[in-house]
Amino acid sequence: PTTGAADLVMAPDNPRKLFAALWDHRRWPWSFRSGGPGSGLWVSLDGGETWQQRTPDDGLPEGELGRIGLAVAASDPNVVYALVEAEGDENLFLRSDDGGRTFARRAGSKTQAIGDRPFYYADLRVDPQDPDRIYSLWSLVSVSDDGGKTWRVLVPFRDVHPDHHALWIDPNDPRRLINGNDGGVYASYDRGDHWRFMRSLPLAQYYHVRVDDDVPYHVYGGLQDNGSWRGPSEVWENGGIRNQHWQEVFFGDGFDAVPDPTDSMQGWAMSQEGHLARWNLRTGERRSVRPAPSHCPDDPSLDGSEAEGCADLRFNWNAGIAIDPFDPATLYFGSQFVHKSTDGGDRWTVISPDLTTDNPEWQKQARSGGLTLDVTGAENFTTIVSIAPSPLERGLLWVGTDDGRIQVSRDGGAAWTSVEGNVPGVPANTWVPKIAPSRFDPAEAFVVFDDHRRSNWTPYVYRTRDYGRTWTSLATPDLRGYALSVAQDPVDRDLLFLGTEFGLYVSVDGGGHWLHWTHGLPTVAVKDLAIQERESDLVVATHGRGLYILDDLAPLRELTPAALEEPLHLFPISPAQQYRVRQTPGTRFPGAEEFRGQNEPYGAVITVAFADDSLPWAEKKDERARQEALRAERRKLAKESSAAGEPESPAAARAEATAAKPPAAEAAEAGEGSEEQPAEDKDKDKDKDKDKAKPKAKVEIRDAEGELLRTFERPIHRGIDRLVWDLRRDDFKQPPMDDEGENEGGDRGQGPEVPPGTYSVTVRYGDHEATAPVEVVADPRFDLTAEARRARWQILLRAGKLQDRIVDAIERLQRVETDVDAILERASDEAPEAAGTDAKSPREELREVAAPVRRRAVELEKRLWHGEHAKGIPPDTDAWSSLGKASWFLSSAWGEPTAAEVAYLERAEKRLDAVLPDIDRFFAEDVAALRARVRAAAVELLPEEPPAVGDGDE
Repeated sequence: PTTGAADLVMAPDNPRKLFAALWDHRRWPWSFRSGGPGSGLWVSLDGGETWQQRTPDDGLPEGELGRIGLAVAASDPNVVYALVEAEGDENLFLRSDDGGRTFARRAGSKTQAIGDRPFYYADLRVDPQDPDRIYSLWSLVSVSDDGGKTWRVLVPFRDVHPDHHALWIDPNDPRRLINGNDGGVYASYDRGDHWRFMRSLPLAQYYHVRVDDDVPYHVYGGLQDNGSWRGPSEVWENGGIRNQHWQEVFFGDGFDAVPDPTDSMQGWAMSQEGHLARWNLRTGERRSVRPAPSHCPDDPSLDGSEAEGCADLRFNWNAGIAIDPFDPATLYFGSQFVHKSTDGGDRWTVISPDLTTDNPEWQKQARSGGLTLDVTGAENFTTIVSIAPSPLERGLLWVGTDDGRIQVSRDGGAAWTSVEGNVPGVPANTWVPKIAPSRFDPAEAFVVFDDHRRSNWTPYVYRTRDYGRTWTSLATPDLRGYALSVAQDPVDRDLLFLGTEFGLYVSVDGGGHWLHWTHGLPTVAVKDLAIQERESDLVVATHGRGLYILDDLAPLRELTPAALEEPLHLFPISPAQQYRVRQTPGTRFPGAEEFRGQNEPYGAVITVAFADDSLPWAEKKDERARQEALRAERRKLAKESSAAGEPESPAAARAEATAAKPPAAEAAEAGEGSEEQPAEDKDKDKDKDKDKAKPKAKVEIRDAEGELLRTFERPIHRGIDRLVWDLRRDDFKQPPMDDEGENEGGDRGQGPEVPPGTYSVTVRYGDHEATAPVEVVADPRFDLTAEARRARWQILLRAGKLQDRIVDAIERLQRVETDVDAILERASDEAPEAAGTDAKSPREELREVAAPVRRRAVELEKRLWHGEHAKGIPPDTDAWSSLGKASWFLSSAWGEPTAAEVAYLERAEKRLDAVLPDIDRFFAEDVAALRARVRAAAVELLPEEPPAVGDGDE
């Protein structure tokens, strides 16, 4: 029952020839054993129907075996390699030159760098073109060029992260390697001499997450074998959150990282076995503050010694730590005891007895590993894994241990009560990874239990309201996956969040029901949760996909069945933060080689619930189900009509035909990919058509005086949706653009950004509407008076009015150009005059007069602007270019405009004022004269058209 297949390889020249490494292995929470009678190397020549075991007679080591790694040379299938964990003082590297019938020793771990931890590494790779070049993946990567006799370290513990588990070798160019390790993916193009880190993978295995109160706030957390980090929740820079915005605060296996509440530039972080450090980002200090190695309950003055009666400290791989909410200078840290420091960790006092079961059978980590000792601290047991001080009652401490204890003290640690026995339905000694004291009642707390290490995936989540004397299960059939973390909203006591192995769950009724939250969050283990109270953000720490932030929990606090049944329900809108975006450090144009985290949408996030059944669902699977239900209903109605003998209506026939057709058939009939139109253009048109067909809501923004500033439309879906106002008013008029320059969605474009203040938001959908206020908050980095901001706003409006005047003039001239083109076209339709006639017809004279008028209109228009398709780069002497330069300057700040900025705007105004009299004169003289000639020539620009339908005589 403790044996499984650890490796399976296939002969490259014979798919029926298989090599299997079986591994006798057992892991407990407190220890593991590698090796036993079940381990061995087996060979099949018939595709797995029958197997033959290789024994010492075939060259394998005597005694028990552990884990075995296998590889076959693609260029010579007779060459088979095996890395064998063996009984004795070294592990062996074997080679077979007869296709795996017999093996011979090539190297041993005592003298050659073939590997160090068989339990964790047993991966071999053979160069696809050289059977004698073999790679071994372990804490480092080593390579042999002589078939395994001698080895050298290829990838040391330097530029590439250690702990290697995957290696791909290009079969066409073996110099090209791709390596996967605990730090990510690296690539080499020179057979491992140099490596390039692939920065585009959005992967991170978090154990914990915390937040500070900076603006913007930072997130903190530890990563599996990748240290502890501090990063921004958003950046007020362009380009999104990049790798360079993150700062490592401590290395090792990263766990909890705790910022100092009084100074976010310093804090504490730990790696495995309680290696706690105090970090300071100003000085670079990472000072070790781990408590002394032992505690002597009878005489604490002997702490750290090996005197009789002293107990060595046992720290979990992921030890519990907390800051006292009443005294940010007080720090708690857990071994089997609770340690307290009031000076940042320089000195510690033990304030508890051993709070674990102290079971000696679970304290044999020094012998962990089996055939090869592997004492890393990962199996440390009977330890404290969670410490949670109450934010409401000073001295109230909750402690959870890995062996199932829940201890509570109400006097700062002087006395402790074990309360896990009061929890019904949980197997004894189940891990307690998280305790969350209530923000509303000091007697209330939430706890999760995790028993997956004993193959029990049941979710356990409980609440107490009497300091642990009784507990109520909050687990329901809605939950899937063992529970890992829990959090209570600080505003709504019934709003709960639960992290399980399969994602995030949300309850709005105190745990009575749970919703699996999948909007923007993958199905992944949720290890920890933190709520940033000022922003009302939920930060989700996943073990595999990094951190996710659910912005603004306020709508969830207002969520009720009645709200969801309204056709349109507008939730309260949280304040919208203005900020200036600076250029991010580093290159301006970085390409796409690194992952960039998303910022929160800039502006006011408007959360609305729509209950119209005709609206699409946001989730594709839900929308597919809705569409299928609609098609089924149409088919049913069509069949009922047919059965009743009623003539089938054209609409019903089309509905039935459409319902019966697969999407591909509909696409083919629609002509997708036809030769008449390039596929790329077809896709663009299709996307535009889809956007136009989507149901939309209309949003209106008004200022405190009720003036309408902005109107836009956005596609919406059924259920809770979010729309964003970018804090800008409607743009002023724009010159006529071609199709590519048009704005879509009923949005008049981006005008200037509004000043801080209170605004109203109205959302309309169909006959329904709702209005709510929103506060636009000033950038806290700028100390500006309201008068200065008002002056800036007024000059932006002045520039906007100038823009309207310029566009009005452009449109007047362009209408003339269009009319003249039509005149010339109509006038040219006249038949030529008879030969010998000297007199010009009225239409000939009209053509001679009209052409100069058009040229004059174009000349005047160029004084206004050069058009969107001007050849080359014309000088900025026209009014539009001058306004563009002025507007760029005016929009670069929020304070009172400078004299230079005003001067640029005045220059643009003067350039418009200089051309307007000429335009007026042009219309009064040239255009008026042309109009008279048109009448004289009897040119009809809109001739009468015959009726579309005859009188019925024919």
